[in-house]
Amino acid sequence: MTPLTPDDTILSKFANSPLQVHDWPSIGRSKLNRHIAINDPKGICCTTNYSVVWDSDDELIVFAADNFFCPTTIATLNLDALDPDRLWEIFRESLNRVHKKGAALGEKYYVGNYPGVTSWPVHYDILMAMRRCLTPFATIILDAEQQKLRHQLLDRKLTSIATNVADENDLADLSWHHTRESNHQDDAEEEEEEDDDEDQEEDDDEIIGNPILPMWRSAFWASAALPASNLTSFHSAPHTDGTSPGLASVFTLTSDSKYEVSGTTFNKVAGDIAIVHNEDFSQGVNLQDSLIQTNALLNEESAEEGWLNQTRNRFSEIIVLAFNKFNRMIIYPSNRYHTAFIPNSSLLNDDPRKGRLTMNTFWETYEMPGLCETTGWIQMISNHKQGYGLHEHSRSSYPRNGQEVVNTCSACKTWQTLCNWCPYTASCQDLATFDENCPSQSMSGIEFNPLDTETTCDNAGALLGSCLEHTSCNTCSDAGCAWCISTGRCLRDIKRACSDKNEHVGEHGFQKCDSEFTPHDCTQHTVCHTCTDSGRCTWCPTNKKCKANVDYICGEDEKKDNIVGKFGHGTCPEVTMDRALKEVEEIMIDLVDCVSPLSCGECLQVDGCSWCMAPGSASGECINFPLTECPNALKQIVTNEIISYGDKENVKFENTCPLLQLSEDALLLESEL
Repeated sequence: MTPLTPDDTILSKFANSPLQVHDWPSIGRSKLNRHIAINDPKGICCTTNYSVVWDSDDELIVFAADNFFCPTTIATLNLDALDPDRLWEIFRESLNRVHKKGAALGEKYYVGNYPGVTSWPVHYDILMAMRRCLTPFATIILDAEQQKLRHQLLDRKLTSIATNVADENDLADLSWHHTRESNHQDDAEEEEEEDDDEDQEEDDDEIIGNPILPMWRSAFWASAALPASNLTSFHSAPHTDGTSPGLASVFTLTSDSKYEVSGTTFNKVAGDIAIVHNEDFSQGVNLQDSLIQTNALLNEESAEEGWLNQTRNRFSEIIVLAFNKFNRMIIYPSNRYHTAFIPNSSLLNDDPRKGRLTMNTFWETYEMPGLCETTGWIQMISNHKQGYGLHEHSRSSYPRNGQEVVNTCSACKTWQTLCNWCPYTASCQDLATFDENCPSQSMSGIEFNPLDTETTCDNAGALLGSCLEHTSCNTCSDAGCAWCISTGRCLRDIKRACSDKNEHVGEHGFQKCDSEFTPHDCTQHTVCHTCTDSGRCTWCPTNKKCKANVDYICGEDEKKDNIVGKFGHGTCPEVTMDRALKEVEEIMIDLVDCVSPLSCGECLQVDGCSWCMAPGSASGECINFPLTECPNALKQIVTNEIISYGDKENVKFENTCPLLQLSEDALLLESEL
């Protein structure tokens, strides 16, 4: 595609759009400030205008839509993000998470790299509302070379009918058209808008429904908070969210207009690369960025370039900047290099009610591994606020009564080309492996055949309702039902009701009721310490699974020295996360922020921190020396502090970090001392 050549008309259009161009040779076609009238009978979607720009290779850079949600939906979003029961990180917790300290994070916390305070997860209905409002624009968003290729390579059975039953309704309910707000529009623009309307009706590579699929576990609320001195080069430099052709989005919820100068930039890095498909190349760029950052700090350059706040910084150049604005949604390829644009430190705030409050989400297209399993999980978490973290009751992705079966089954079955409900395990299963994981079984004593693919959700609820009401193994068994010990629930006593026979109390299992068996879902726990802290579960380290307190539950090959729990001798890694909020503050109140930026130079930017390393090596660890001792192998210390080290005399400390050099291949790791 021929790069766009900006004339006065084009410059004027971009000047009035949510997008700011800094590298015109990289820009291909664009549609800017297209004013539309959207009709949504449900009153969820209210987009008034959109802008979209592609690069010179015909790949999407970013799509932006203003007034994305209607006011009633915005009120719902505010309730979800700022619910009094919602657990938000405090600043120190987010700092530990970013620098991978405090061992494993708990399942109540977002576990990614976002450099600010976060809260997780986002409610199922909100993500589905967002997907609904993207539906009218799916053809535009997926009008990119890598998405077209993915569409063509997939089995047509996945793409020839609507993915979700709601998609058919959305296509029928939602309607929109371009509006002519001025009689003075030039003929070229009017003709282009007419072409857009035709594109809605006719497309050679037709998109059926909406193949943009939510990655439930990867959606979170966030407020940028970490100052430049606490950022790693990963956050300072542009990054991708993977190398596969997915999508990522940022929705701005804060109504404070001061944040409208911030945004998200889309960049080009080494060799003018803007999109990456190769993992090795991506890792090489990350390594190069780390060395660039280290040497810049050693040369006493400002750490403020840690947050990108200029059109060019030490890592890259901006192609396009998409500005934040209340009720604006931007969506872009997740494998495109991007980063947050924070012009000054006054825009950093660890109070989500005052900060740059955004909803950050990730999406797959056409197919989504794990969507079915996590649909049940997010539905249950959303309905009971169990993800907010301040409630004592058990969190589980499994329904606990007949009505919950109906609700979760209904959500599962809406994904008609991907998922189906297994009525006797009460779980959402991938269609591709459904017959294997949920084989048909006959059953006497009921008026319907529940164990085939056509079972209704009402029948599924009726099938399990009488068993699910039992909350103890003994009463469950007395009622002729099966108790599944690791999920702590009562199901029909049929084959494969539980995950295996060693989990099953009943006619088709090996177990007998025991006082250790409680109505607690051990499988809800994803990390060791929350598993064992429950007092009811055992951690199996080899497969990283949490199971019931039963001898040999991890398998005979698992060594007891490694098992953590009543029948093992292992211990969980030390952690400082996923505890009650006050306890976290008490635990961490005296710590200095030596949570190891990636290099010596970054470490010394944090007051009170020193760098421990082995002689002849630049690798090491950032600690609060001498309050904390260096590890045995890392006894050479680099510090900016004036330190009196105990009673020892003539202790010599280095005061400058070793220089790092990039070779011609840009990947040298060795230092020059």
